[in-house]
Amino acid sequence: MSLSTRRPSPIRCEVWGIASPPQQDRTRVVVVDDHPDTAHVMALALQIEGFEVTTALDGTTGMLRVAQDEPDVVLLDITLPDMSGVDVARHIREVTSRNIAIIAVTSLGFERDREKYRLAGFDAFCMKPVEMPELVRLINRVTGKTPAH
Repeated sequence: MSLSTRRPSPIRCEVWGIASPPQQDRTRVVVVDDHPDTAHVMALALQIEGFEVTTALDGTTGMLRVAQDEPDVVLLDITLPDMSGVDVARHIREVTSRNIAIIAVTSLGFERDREKYRLAGFDAFCMKPVEMPELVRLINRVTGKTPAH
């Protein structure tokens, strides 16, 4: 009888809250990621799925995009060049009265990290590399467009 040394697979995505459904036909998304290729590919894939998407490559620009674009969802990397995505999420929660879903999209997914994200006001977490069908389902779920099974 051999004991397996295989570690359990990490949680890929997790939801903690559900925002109000978007008021318009297309869900507006702001992607904040410091890797231009990642931001561009994610935005393009979401646009193909019917989302209205803008991008930002740092936290400061991300906060400006959120203020200007009034998105339904923010996909927020944690490790940004000018500030932490956790600080960006806290700022969004402090300055807006809108019910915006904030999803941490990061490679930092240990249990203690996920708890920190939840306490900072994130509604969900998705581990990089992101699988687009999974991300689309997650966005729909946190915006209330699909039932939370």
